[in-house]
Amino acid sequence: MISFIRKWSSSQFYILCVLAVGQRTAICGEPTTISTHHGPIVSLAFTSDGKSVLCANRSKYRSRVEAWDLIAGKATPILPEAKETTVYSMALSPDGKTLAIGHNTGATLWNFATREKLRTQLPLEGFYFDVHVAFSHDNRFLGVTESYNIGNGIEIWRLVENKRVVTLRDGATSDYRVNGFAFTADGSFVIAACSDGRVRVWRATDGAVERRIAGHVGPAYSVACCPDGNRFASCGLDGAVLVWDRASGKKLRSLSGFPGSATCLSWSLDGRMLAAGGEGIKMLVWNVQTGQSKALVNRPVDHSEVPPWIDAISFSPDSKALVSGDADGTIKHWSIEVPQ
Repeated sequence: MISFIRKWSSSQFYILCVLAVGQRTAICGEPTTISTHHGPIVSLAFTSDGKSVLCANRSKYRSRVEAWDLIAGKATPILPEAKETTVYSMALSPDGKTLAIGHNTGATLWNFATREKLRTQLPLEGFYFDVHVAFSHDNRFLGVTESYNIGNGIEIWRLVENKRVVTLRDGATSDYRVNGFAFTADGSFVIAACSDGRVRVWRATDGAVERRIAGHVGPAYSVACCPDGNRFASCGLDGAVLVWDRASGKKLRSLSGFPGSATCLSWSLDGRMLAAGGEGIKMLVWNVQTGQSKALVNRPVDHSEVPPWIDAISFSPDSKALVSGDADGTIKHWSIEVPQ
């Protein structure tokens, strides 16, 4: 996620929301807590077996990426602490074989099994700060963007050839930043949340803008695509969490009750739940079809020097667990049940 300048106050909240499509959702018991002690968490991803979670911590020139065993609570370094590296994002390919890391000097690819760097960093065009990465669902393409500078767009790389195939930009204007993006399930489209409040839909094949959707007051911050390929969700600093129809661009539902900025999203692989994170100490659980919500507490109110903020969330492969990453370097692991 991109990091904005934030003004903190005791009135701010930490929010984690879980939204279930068509069924009542329950989060059972207290979460398991893992303290990484390595700075704010910017990305989380479950391994394919669901037993471990990859965690990227951002600390200026001392970032690291680790795999945490959720049962033992122990970490295995993937990218050890490096004095000259600031990590901004991380993504694990859907087949679990390749890890992409976006950092202050570009993006690098790693063999997840061997922990070996696959190749030198991708020769990106001027992407050196706040670099974000995302894989297509067929593991063939990697999208890369830099969220700091205006008009950089999204580069799409075909990984087998290490070749840039297209750069996604809006020819009508360059006065925006891409804050977050995701591929649709079939890889045909790339959906992006932009700083001008719009959600842009590009064709991944030729880079044409299919649609510009004005849905947020202030910057749109993150998007997530439903595995069925028919819907996607967006969130923004206005606190709005919106569900859209991919084909028509029409808004299907506006989910209310988010009392702060919403900055990250994750859609469960079974297609029934959507998780959103942002400011605050509370969590909300929504049913997407009905809009009903339930409040949960993610972090007690305290006087910590690190104000609460969730910048990373991820569902497990079986859609029965959810992890959230706190600005204080804490991972919360939640068990989730959706009655059949």
